[in-house]
Amino acid sequence: MTRDGILALSEEELGNIVEFDFFKRSGNGGQKRNKTSSAVRVILKDFNISAEDCTERSQKLNRSKALQKLRHKLAMSVRQEPVEKAITVYAPSNDKYPLFLAQLLDILESVDFSFKECGIKLNLSSSQVEKLLRKDTVLWQYVQNRMRMNAEGRQQPPLQ
Repeated sequence: MTRDGILALSEEELGNIVEFDFFKRSGNGGQKRNKTSSAVRVILKDFNISAEDCTERSQKLNRSKALQKLRHKLAMSVRQEPVEKAITVYAPSNDKYPLFLAQLLDILESVDFSFKECGIKLNLSSSQVEKLLRKDTVLWQYVQNRMRMNAEGRQQPPLQ
C-alpha cells in the first residue's frame, strides 16, 4: 500500500494494518496508570515507522493519539513524486491533514523548498505557504533544517 493510501485510511482501517503493543508506563495518572497497560505503541512494519502515546489513562484514547502520531510521522518521513492536484486541508485538526502535509512536503522538496514555487502549485502566495508551515512547529523545524542542509549541500538524515 502506498503512503497516500495509508494516510487516507480511516482510524479503524489503519488499525487493521498496524501492529499494536500495549504496556505499562509510570508517571501522572496514579494507581490506574501504574497497574494497567494503557500505554500504546503502533508499528507500521511496511515503512518501519512506529509511534507511541501514554498521555491518557484510557487505552482507547492513547491508541487514537498514537495512530495520529503515526500518520504525522509517516507524512513527514516518506517522500514520493508530487501529485498533480494536492488536497487542500490547512487545519491540523482535520483527519486529512497528514495527507495534505505529505503532499505539501513532496511539492516543497520537488521545488528545492522555494515557497514561491510551492505557492504557485497550490494557488497560494509564498507568505501563505510560510504561514501554513509555521502552524506546525515540528513541520517548520523540519523545513528549516532541510533548507539549511540544501544550502550547505549535505544530505538530510532520515526522520526518526
